[in-house]
Amino acid sequence: MKKAAGSLAAPLVMLAVLLLVDLIAYPGFFKLTLQDGALVGNVVDILNRAAPVVIISAGMVVVISTGGVDLSVGAVMAIAGAASAFVLKQSEAAKEAD
Repeated sequence: MKKAAGSLAAPLVMLAVLLLVDLIAYPGFFKLTLQDGALVGNVVDILNRAAPVVIISAGMVVVISTGGVDLSVGAVMAIAGAASAFVLKQSEAAKEAD
């Protein structure tokens, strides 16, 4: 168990360094504001954009940890994203035609 904690130390230190450099370079990056009852800010946007990837990654961890190796999840995610973009584009075109 000690080895697992040691293997996480380097990435956590690098993350802290990256966040510190970001704080120095862009002081307003971590600013959060309340607008129309919702939190708004760069950090909130990053978390919103990362949520679907985190959910899929959690599913992949379960699949791989139970002994199954199914790396096609990334391909399914890409196809689903392309299909969603196509549908959104078609619905926008339909709205503009009306």
